[in-house]
Amino acid sequence: MKTTPFLPMTNAIKVLTILVILLVAYVFYFLLFKQSSLGESNTVLILVILGLTMLVSVCMIPYKVVVTADAICVRLLGWRIHVPKDEVVSIEHYSRGITSYRIVGMGMFFGNVGLFTCSQCGKHFSAITDPSDVCIITRKTKRPIVVSVKDCSVFELIAPVEEK
Repeated sequence: MKTTPFLPMTNAIKVLTILVILLVAYVFYFLLFKQSSLGESNTVLILVILGLTMLVSVCMIPYKVVVTADAICVRLLGWRIHVPKDEVVSIEHYSRGITSYRIVGMGMFFGNVGLFTCSQCGKHFSAITDPSDVCIITRKTKRPIVVSVKDCSVFELIAPVEEK
């Protein structure tokens, strides 16, 4: 099994991210509860929606890619994307990156995650932290996955990596 992180996520980075989220939550709380005439039930509803949005955002932070002899697993903080070896058609490395346009997703401190489109592979799921150096994993039945890793040679266990 080979593991490659998207980027080093030290404990300091995790703590800073949580502090920023708490600061944003506090600002919204102050604005809605202390300065608002929306009413208490509307204020609570808005805070719940904002809280769920922040929770989903944190869960979608790209964490690492784990490559075994039989699968590729793209790990986000909240869930995983599992791609079996027999599902992989090709793996292409774009050392100069690709230009993607967001359909649905988000850009964060730690990367871009969501459904994107580009000229190289069409609609794809993207979990990248460095858009200037990416690998496109083309699958048989589902949309391609675009990831950025420090060393694309980890994918050699699954399929040859084609340089573009």
